[in-house]
Amino acid sequence: MLLYSISIVVACTQSLHQTLLQTQPKILSFLNHTKAPA
Repeated sequence: MLLYSISIVVACTQSLHQTLLQTQPKILSFLNHTKAPA
């Protein structure tokens, strides 16, 4: 049961990390875009 919970947490962490990797460049380009005119 504990092992099952750990595997769920690991899977969630990996998907969250993958989402961060995908959204980080978009956030950075958005910040650069808003920072440029100022």
